[in-house]
Order: sequence, then C-alpha cells, then structure tokens
Amino acid sequence: MQKKLFEPAGMTSTRLCHRIRDGLAIENLAEGLCYENGGWVAAQDSAWKDVVVSLDGSEGDGFVKSNIFDMLAWDRALRNDTILTKEEQAMMYTPARLNNGEIGGGGYGFGWGIFDQEGLARIAWHEGNLPGYLSWYGHFLDTDRVLAVLCSRDGFDARAIEGFFNGMLTIALGYEGQPVQLTEEMATVDPDRSGWESFCGAYETKGTGYLIEKIYPENGDLFAEIFDTESGRRFAARMYPFGENTFGIRESSDDIVFEDACLTFGDNSCKKL
Repeated sequence: MQKKLFEPAGMTSTRLCHRIRDGLAIENLAEGLCYENGGWVAAQDSAWKDVVVSLDGSEGDGFVKSNIFDMLAWDRALRNDTILTKEEQAMMYTPARLNNGEIGGGGYGFGWGIFDQEGLARIAWHEGNLPGYLSWYGHFLDTDRVLAVLCSRDGFDARAIEGFFNGMLTIALGYEGQPVQLTEEMATVDPDRSGWESFCGAYETKGTGYLIEKIYPENGDLFAEIFDTESGRRFAARMYPFGENTFGIRESSDDIVFEDACLTFGDNSCKKL
C-alpha cells in the first residue's frame, strides 16, 4: 500500500495500522469518540468496545489512517492518472451489470458507489463507519471537485448528521446549503397529545436493526424502548412529534409512524401486542 499507492500519490500522512491490536502510539491521531450517558468516551472503552477491538485487526475496509489533505492528493492522483489509467478508472466508474442485463447493487461500480443524476452530477463515492468514526469521499467525475468528510466523533443526532452531509454535498455541487437542525428543532411545537395513549404498549419485534419493543409515557413525552440487533444493547429514546401519528428519535433518521394498531419504523412494520 505504501509503495504502490500512498507514496506515488503523495499521501505523506496516510498509513495502514492497528493501533489497539499492536499497542501503537501515533502522533496527531484523532481518537474515535462515542456519545454515552451525556458525555464522550473513547470508542474502545464504550458500549461498542467488543466491535471496535475485534475489528481493529481487519485490513483494507478499515484502519487506513489519513486526513483531508491526503484525500485531496488521492483525488489529484486519480485525475492525473498517476496510479490508474483512464481505462482502469472507467471500469471502476461503470455500474456493474448482471447476466440478465440489469444494473445490479444499486448502481455500484468496481469498488465505488455511482451517483448519477442527469443535469446535476456524476459522483463516484464511498462511505465507511465504525463506532467513533465516520467518513465519506466523493470524486466528481465531470467537474474538478472533491468532497472528503472525516469524523472522529459519533453523532448523537442522526437527522442532524444527515442534514450535515446533505448540506456539504449541496455546497460541493455549487449550491447554497441549509442550516443543520437537531431533531428537537424539527419537532412540532405544542403538539396535540390527546391520542398518544393509544400508541403506548408492547409491540412485536421482527426484522433487524433498531426494533421498538415498547412505547411508554414519561413526564408528558413519549419514549421508545429499543433493541439494537447489531450490538445486542437496549436503550430508551425520546420520541419527538412530527405530526399527528408521526415521530422521530435522535438515534435514527427514520420516522416512527402509527396506524391501525401497527408501528412502522424503517423497513420494519410491527403490530401492537
């Protein structure tokens, strides 16, 4: 990686390393932080400790340490054909086609997601995240632009994070971005609570991701008791009203919608027990 990619591209601050596994002390390294119990803790000491420590041994899809200046150097290397030829890059930027002729994988190319909106932009992009870390890189194919976002703190408000990324992409496209809003800032002011009692109770749990096990009232607000199938942890989340039967939580950008004794959250639709 160092000899064939980083050095030829001029990426002087990039390296592949396993800080936790090998007990390394790396100068100027931003440590990943997770938000827990109202404060920030190191990712390897958080509730995600088992995930962070176990994945520290993986290579390629993680643990390549870099910064935005080196990501710019990588973008220059691609545009100048320093590492890969135009023909090789064209393979990467072409969505994979299945044997039946259809485009597969949501337009995924040879290692890149391909965003192609007619009249707007073609972007080869990829994202990645671990507890405490989040990254997004977009290589604009038709214009000399690049967007690199590297974060070393978990967000505690999923809608604000989504708004931030959408705003950054909007600015990179040459338009004016909108202010980032927290979930509570988007919520309905002085909502009608008369029907909230009917939403309370236990719900069946099926599917993966965040599963809502129970809805309950507390101090005039509604809370959701959630089980995360990925980490195995349970947590309580305050629900913010967006409409008569629609709510949101900080921990997810998906809406919670109640209808006909049924709760829909993301891809999961569950009946009230």
